[in-house]
Amino acid sequence: MANERLSADQKQRIHHLHGSAENLDDLIQPFTKAFDHILCIDSAYHYNTRWDFFKSAFKYLKDSGGTLGLFDFTLHPALFQSLKQSSWKLYAFKTLCNFIHVPSDNLLATPEEYKQKLYDAGFKNVQLETVATEHVFDGLSRFMRQQLLNASKYGINVSLSDKLFLCGACFVFNLLAKNDWLTPLLVSAEKQESAP
Repeated sequence: MANERLSADQKQRIHHLHGSAENLDDLIQPFTKAFDHILCIDSAYHYNTRWDFFKSAFKYLKDSGGTLGLFDFTLHPALFQSLKQSSWKLYAFKTLCNFIHVPSDNLLATPEEYKQKLYDAGFKNVQLETVATEHVFDGLSRFMRQQLLNASKYGINVSLSDKLFLCGACFVFNLLAKNDWLTPLLVSAEKQESAP
């Protein structure tokens, strides 16, 4: 659908790719040119692993000025320390991550460690901007609650499993909005120029 919205001129310059971020080599191989920008919004924490994705993205960005942009999450430093000090909390956290299909290694990092992983992958000018959790999760919670109310208001049948999912998601997002568990991040990083 995204490709259908492009004009003929845009189709010459913009390539939408659909595939796995975990194996960029297979996905990007047909393209001979490096990319100017790679943008990843609200998904990198699902990749197995996010750190491998950073290395792959670096490989496919143009040498001078190629950029990686992300909206992503890390653990809040206080929760990170708490998990490091308690094996049962760490076990519970890893079990929860497994249940929601997020590799726990992706979240077991503070913003500073996240930044260092980007430098380790070869990026420079790494910028992290934190976003207040209530600005992210409170809106999600209210939006999902409103969708459930709208379905009822307009006579749209919602299955019991979907109602439970929406109610559960509202509850979890509300908890995330009110507690310092995750740190939402806006991230940008530039590719270093190749050595001659």
